[in-house]
Amino acid sequence: MITGLGTLRGKAIQKTPYIALAIYLGFFPLPIPVAISIVPLLLASLALSLAPNEPTPDAISTVGRNRLMIVLAFAVCYAVTVIFSQNQAISLQVSALFLPGLLVLFLVYSLSHQPPARLALIRGTTLCIAVVSSLYLFSYLNNPQAHSAEVLAGLGSYALVVPNDLAIGIILTPFLILGLSVERKPWVRFCYWLTLLLFSIVLAISGSRLCLAGAALLVVLILGVNRRHLALAPLILLLGLLILSAVDLATNTGVMHKLTHLVQYNGRLSVWFVGLTQWTAEPWLGVGPGGFEAVYQQALFNELIPTWMQVDRRMVTWAHSLAVEALLERGVLGLLALSILGYAVFTELLQRTTKGAYDFHRAAFMSFVMFAVMGALELTLQRNWVVILLCLYIGLYLTNCSTARVQGEQDSDTNDA
Repeated sequence: MITGLGTLRGKAIQKTPYIALAIYLGFFPLPIPVAISIVPLLLASLALSLAPNEPTPDAISTVGRNRLMIVLAFAVCYAVTVIFSQNQAISLQVSALFLPGLLVLFLVYSLSHQPPARLALIRGTTLCIAVVSSLYLFSYLNNPQAHSAEVLAGLGSYALVVPNDLAIGIILTPFLILGLSVERKPWVRFCYWLTLLLFSIVLAISGSRLCLAGAALLVVLILGVNRRHLALAPLILLLGLLILSAVDLATNTGVMHKLTHLVQYNGRLSVWFVGLTQWTAEPWLGVGPGGFEAVYQQALFNELIPTWMQVDRRMVTWAHSLAVEALLERGVLGLLALSILGYAVFTELLQRTTKGAYDFHRAAFMSFVMFAVMGALELTLQRNWVVILLCLYIGLYLTNCSTARVQGEQDSDTNDA
């Protein structure tokens, strides 16, 4: 009996990291304190260290020296910019977002070569989309006449602050689609379809141009990975445009008007202009993480923005672009480190899709492509979900692909998890 209890205890400890990782990824958008939301990650890390059976060397991902150096270079550049920041208090506050992100990175790197971990990532990311959709719809139904920004403002979530934060659902959708093919239980598949439906409704009523454009790009990307269906892309996009027009007419969200007057109603140009012209004041290390707001307000005060641009006179706290943000806040060295890291992750994940052709690698690649595109147009490391996803991709990047394939061949990838 004692042996049986020990075996059950060992199995419970082994499953804990997967369950905890899925729970955290699914529920971190909820409006709860970070100290509470991070508990599953701490439990997962503890369970991983207490696992009774140590992994064999063949099952441990070996990190290539070049990969590790690229990640360390990004981390060192970021840390140095914090040390020499013009406002260290703000920079330290922004940098604190990396604490849960580093735990996610550690868990993904330690576990993602195992099929149960990949299934946990699929379920956790799908649960995240379901939670995001439910939060938005709950707030919207309480006040259907409110603007999408007001809908999100009432949530108090650290992840969902502006309508474009719904991009997290677009970025994670490839994992949801993969889940539809790997899950075997009908009720679980029903939950996946329901999540996809709910998120589609949220996209239609939110009016986020970034998310709508991202959804169109994702369709092309999915069909492009499977080249046999690429010819269907124009037809699907046309059908989506017709559906969007019908929804826009029925809900009076004004989405189509925004899309057809993109330049006229795009305040991003003035924001990017400031970032691309004011970085020369601190060219190498930048003004420090979180320093964009002060630079932008100074540019408004000095009337440095051309009059032909639509000027956003609100308190703009981030550069609405990971690249522009890196250049201004972390200088040329920070932008270079981010660019090299992004290129390395992209090429590694692309190589895995072309060589192994495993569905999980395809989903991870498409998800990262969407993250990179939206990162260039909107995202910021001042948002916790952006940091968490960045660390998730780095964890996958550090995991040895060859080991993942051997494990996938033995266990039929995620299907038998």
